[in-house]
Amino acid sequence: MKKYLLGIAVIALVLGASAFTHFSKAKSVKATTLKWFSISGSIVPGTNVPAANATYLGDGTTPPIDAPECLGTNYQCVSGFDPKQVNGSNQLKDNLQVPMDDSRRKP
Repeated sequence: MKKYLLGIAVIALVLGASAFTHFSKAKSVKATTLKWFSISGSIVPGTNVPAANATYLGDGTTPPIDAPECLGTNYQCVSGFDPKQVNGSNQLKDNLQVPMDDSRRKP
C-alpha cells in the first residue's frame, strides 16, 4: 500500500488544483461588418430572401438603431448579409441570398 501512496497523493493534488481552475471555451470572435436590410413579407429565417423584399438600412456589426421594431420569432425582419452578397447599389445580387444574421424577427 505504501508504494501507491505517492501516486494517490499526486492524483489528489491534481484533482484539487483543477477544482479551482477556470476553463474557458469561449473563442474570441472578430466582429464582422454586415450589410443590413429590412425584410418585408413572410420570409422564413435561414431561407433565401428575394431581392424585392430587402430594403437597405446600412452597414455595421449590429443592426442599425433606427431599424424597424420586430416582435416575435417567426419571420425575418432585419437581416445582415455579407458584403459579397450585395451589389454596388446596395441591393441583394439575386434571389438566392441567405442572410448571415437574421436574429431580428417578426411574428
